[in-house]
Amino acid sequence: QRQENGKHDHVFAHTPHPGRDAAFFLRLFSLVFLIGQLSVFKKGCQLIVTHHPVIFHALKKIDLNSVVGFLAASEISVISAHTNFDSAKMNDILCEKLGLKPCEPLAVENGVPVGYICETEKEFTPKEIAANAKEKLGCKVVRYNDTGKSINRIAVCSGSGGSFLQNALEKKCGGFITGDVKHDVFIDAHNAGLCVFDAGHFHTEIIFCGYMQKALSEKFPDVEFIIGANSVDILSYEI
Repeated sequence: QRQENGKHDHVFAHTPHPGRDAAFFLRLFSLVFLIGQLSVFKKGCQLIVTHHPVIFHALKKIDLNSVVGFLAASEISVISAHTNFDSAKMNDILCEKLGLKPCEPLAVENGVPVGYICETEKEFTPKEIAANAKEKLGCKVVRYNDTGKSINRIAVCSGSGGSFLQNALEKKCGGFITGDVKHDVFIDAHNAGLCVFDAGHFHTEIIFCGYMQKALSEKFPDVEFIIGANSVDILSYEI
């Protein structure tokens, strides 16, 4: 997720239609839907704004039954703001959502801050921090390794931030809130005495939609902005 913009990530416009006005916008986290379920486009949507790119890897051909093919054939433009938004705003929104105040960056990549270190006035147990993340982010589950220690210094990184474990350790954090955490990261963190909280990639970044809806509505008051009903977590956590 954290590659340098321009090398592996596409953050600007996909399937654009220059010169066409857009009077109806849809914001989505990822375009992870079935073509047959796109009833929202019957409302006349002309442009989609996403966080995750529609085209992530180079395409040699376009299948009209794919998402890209459908959008091109339907003359629906897409703007995707991915790692540029991660660097510019995502973790600010995440910290605010969690009720945490950043005091310094978690790391710096290519001169750009990534994530934050936050300090709290009082100490919290791992269970209390997990419960807060679950409530504030709307997660069904939060995975964490309970170190049994109270925590008042917490690293935060949206999306998939397991690669920044060493940074969190070097910054003397007791907790690290992120998503998509691999098993070996949990083990390394536990052995080092740090509690990692996996609130999920989706739930630590779906906050993009609400922020963009508010920001764009204020910038373009004559345009209708909606959040797609199918911008949902596609994973099931219960049987």
